[in-house]
Amino acid sequence: MKNLLFLFLTLSTLTLISCGGCGSKTTGSSDTGNTSTTDKGNTDPASAGDEAPKNLTEAMEEAKKAMKEAGLKTDVKTINFRELQKLLPEKLAGMERISKSGETAGAMGMNFSTAKAKYKDDEGAVYEMEIIDTGGLGMGIMSMAAWSSVTIDKEDENGYERTTQLNGYKAYEKFRKNSGRAEVSVIPHNRFVVKGECRNCKIENLKKIIKEMELDELKDMAAEGES
Repeated sequence: MKNLLFLFLTLSTLTLISCGGCGSKTTGSSDTGNTSTTDKGNTDPASAGDEAPKNLTEAMEEAKKAMKEAGLKTDVKTINFRELQKLLPEKLAGMERISKSGETAGAMGMNFSTAKAKYKDDEGAVYEMEIIDTGGLGMGIMSMAAWSSVTIDKEDENGYERTTQLNGYKAYEKFRKNSGRAEVSVIPHNRFVVKGECRNCKIENLKKIIKEMELDELKDMAAEGES
């Protein structure tokens, strides 16, 4: 899923940065653009085999250290996607659920979960809902929701985009007339991202779905995982 892939890409980047260019280096280039490389350090196959796992381990530890220094926790137990799916029941806001999916995955001792469901209204519009548990990354991964730390209020002839409040949580709304696409997102308890999208639909229905979701239960689920 796109969001989990983004998170893993972030973690991989941290690992590469921590590694600091281990492996090989460029020593020169020809007029044709070809480059030649030489390996750093001992070229003995036996010793190289011993060093490779050590370098990877050190890189991962450095990445974890960087996360901790940034205030990100690496020991938070993520809620399994099957538990998150309980907040996406067969019927919500008078609409029937037509599909559901989920995933829990991890890297470097950190896990991430996402649960998705699609609902259809009486007019045939489909509403895609998603709940993401960011685990210990918390607000540190809010590049997934860049609006979380800013105030937005924009409008033109083609639609609008703004931050607001929904059920006591900071929220984000976006609507574009040319594509008919609407989006509403909230951030419950500074850890979860709940997002709804639809096309050629009523944005008020997206808000209604989110309002009827038992989002306060997320806090209880998180507390159970920490006990």
